[in-house]
Amino acid sequence: MDVAQSFAATFVDELAAQGVEYACVSPGSRSAPIAMAMQRHPRIKVIVHIDERSGSFFGVGLGKATGKPAVLLCTSGTAAAEFHAAVVEASFSRTPLIVLTADRPPELLDVGANQAIDQQHLYGTAVRWFFDPGVPVDIPGAPRIWRRLPARAVAEAEGWDAVTTRRLSTEIEYSQPVLYKHFTGMEQIAEAVAIDGFGELADVIRAARPRAGTASDALTRIAHAYLDFARDNPAVYDAMFTRATTLRFAAQDTPPPLTAAFAELRQAVGMVADEHDADALTELFWAALHGLVTLTRAGRLRPGYDSERLQLLVNEFTSRRETMR
Repeated sequence: MDVAQSFAATFVDELAAQGVEYACVSPGSRSAPIAMAMQRHPRIKVIVHIDERSGSFFGVGLGKATGKPAVLLCTSGTAAAEFHAAVVEASFSRTPLIVLTADRPPELLDVGANQAIDQQHLYGTAVRWFFDPGVPVDIPGAPRIWRRLPARAVAEAEGWDAVTTRRLSTEIEYSQPVLYKHFTGMEQIAEAVAIDGFGELADVIRAARPRAGTASDALTRIAHAYLDFARDNPAVYDAMFTRATTLRFAAQDTPPPLTAAFAELRQAVGMVADEHDADALTELFWAALHGLVTLTRAGRLRPGYDSERLQLLVNEFTSRRETMR
């Protein structure tokens, strides 16, 4: 079995472990390894649709009827674009849906062909989570990485409780599920997703921090980016900050992505803090942002005042610098 087939079999098996039962497949050469893996899997029913638009709305209907996400699968380019209307429908009707689109390898993109379009964030804000795993490669621990992608996809569609329930039911049905060859349990998968999330958050903060400008500008941009990240990735944010975890913060064995996220935030806060209290102020700024995320999610804050609250928070920190002068 080559690496593409191994990736497809592992990925599809994890989808089934998470409770996915239906796949609406619009055939194409680029998506063939995933389609074949789905067809072979005993717990996934494949429904073939030649027309992507018809298949995608059929998948939305399955999600509405069962309350579980159906999978849509197609090849690259315009085939993926045909799914867009159904993705928007699922988003606004809060219907769980998992969309898998094939893509050309990087060296074959942007060559003027309709199958080689830019598919990065193709569906915009209509999706809860977007991820490009890249070309499958045979590296140590690859199955572990591949298996946590479907888990996060289901969590973003339905929340971590759905993942937990399905994982328990899988454990009861199968005494030695393939999953546990790579993770000891559900908590390990959630922690792996959390570590990935901290790495993503570090990238988001780094990208938001301007190379020039005032401290107020930097903190404002970072604060907005943080809240956007939490809003766009609710399941991974829960894994990072809400679920019980064995991950240790500010310790010798803290995973590097956690340290990196804190360091990126500290660099911005450091513009308004003395060196001796920069760590404490960074923790305070982080805690304030997390509080805004949590209270906003729970509907405990007035809607429509996000920007005002953020600006007041930033002003409190930047005024500290003026006072110190």
